[in-house]
Amino acid sequence: MKNEAIVKINKMGKVGQIIARIVNIFMVLGMVAVIAAMIFFMVIPKDLVTFQISGMVDLSVNIDSLGQKFTEENKEEILEALGVDEIGFNDVEYGMQDIQVTDDEIFVKTSAENISFQLGDLVFLMAAVAISILMVAIVIYFAQRLCKAFRYCESPFEEKVIKSMQQLAISVIPWALVSAILDSYMTHFFTKGRELSLQLDFGKIVIALIIFALTYVFKYGAVLQQESDETL
Repeated sequence: MKNEAIVKINKMGKVGQIIARIVNIFMVLGMVAVIAAMIFFMVIPKDLVTFQISGMVDLSVNIDSLGQKFTEENKEEILEALGVDEIGFNDVEYGMQDIQVTDDEIFVKTSAENISFQLGDLVFLMAAVAISILMVAIVIYFAQRLCKAFRYCESPFEEKVIKSMQQLAISVIPWALVSAILDSYMTHFFTKGRELSLQLDFGKIVIALIIFALTYVFKYGAVLQQESDETL
């Protein structure tokens, strides 16, 4: 008869494996939809449809809610501080259109240059989405293998469990790198003014490090279990 803790580990592995399979189904459906969209955008004339996105930022600060009022000196200082041609926000330059300072409110109205792209340009965006889905599917695949190892294990310190855990940790690293590149590309695509830059998702890196750490913990547990078995 199996130990109660092992039974619970097996059940958790079974539940995790089922969830991973469901997620994989959605990944496959998403990939099919994205590939179909890519084919559609490749077949139709590139300049059939053109999109234009205009950016605006309106800022309003009301200090009356704090029981305060602006003095004439404050108004002049604010107008001087805001007396610039443009301001940057999220790597997009917004030109100043209107600045108003009343006794209790500051109102700033800005606008950015229109961003335009054609329907055919979405092919590259769909390709980026497809790669992103693929990377997530790879991580889910190794997570499913780990859950399967837990489901059928006689001990959590078995070599198969440790190996599956290590493979999962390794799969997270390229996912973090590729997703950082794709996120930068998508941001660049929709802003047109932002330079491509690599910004790693440290959350994913931390997850990989934690799984790696757990791998060595389980390896040490396997050594202790082997020593215990030999002693007995």
